[in-house]
Amino acid sequence: MHKIRLTYQPPHDFPALLGFFAKRAIPGVERVDEESYRRVFTLAGQVGELTVTQAARGHALDLQIDFADASTYRFTLSGYVLQFGVFDPVTHPL
Repeated sequence: MHKIRLTYQPPHDFPALLGFFAKRAIPGVERVDEESYRRVFTLAGQVGELTVTQAARGHALDLQIDFADASTYRFTLSGYVLQFGVFDPVTHPL
């Protein structure tokens, strides 16, 4: 399991973003509740899961990736960082 903290500059309305994703969730692939977004993915023939939650402190999201090969998941990570609107090339070089 790999954990990454993604900081952002306010305003960032994570609950509204979860509401947006909940209305468009792909059954069997994505799960959205009041506190998190989860998605199953396949990369290089392996199945993984990622979870995004609001960090307990500060202006940040916590991204947890359950995937066996840490060297491979960085490819898919960049897309999710952009999807959640928290990409900062200085603090999050991909």
